[in-house]
Amino acid sequence: MQKNAPDVDPIGSAARTDVMARTDSFRRQHAELASLAVEIRNKLSVEEIERDPRAIRTQLARFGGKLRVHARMENEALYPDLMTHADAQVRTTASKLLDEVGTLYALFDRLEQRWRGAEEIGAKPREFILDVLGCFEQLGRRMSVENKTLYPLADATGE
Repeated sequence: MQKNAPDVDPIGSAARTDVMARTDSFRRQHAELASLAVEIRNKLSVEEIERDPRAIRTQLARFGGKLRVHARMENEALYPDLMTHADAQVRTTASKLLDEVGTLYALFDRLEQRWRGAEEIGAKPREFILDVLGCFEQLGRRMSVENKTLYPLADATGE
């Protein structure tokens, strides 16, 4: 089972300056989420889950809370300006990214709903592991897209 961090580029591809970029805090949040995902992945074994399914559920809930805060902050700080930008291409790109992120966060919500408690996790540890790994893979891809597309766009068009 692979225990690497999600495909996240916390530094991103935006040109850096001495001035703090508008999206630096979001990039740091990506790095923190990636670290939490690694912590969880390192405990994704049948043996570990059977030993303490509550602990893994608690970590997943912590990750979910941080993910939701990140999403809310991003949606409030970046998307309004991008969705109303004068450039139609910026608006189109932002709209597409916003639609995709909504789908992705709904995926994580379904994961948490399916695996609500330690009992469900302990009863089917292998299924749980596959679900979490699949969700983390998609989240990692999304964070990579944000780092390479959304954040440079926000930095270039922001105030």
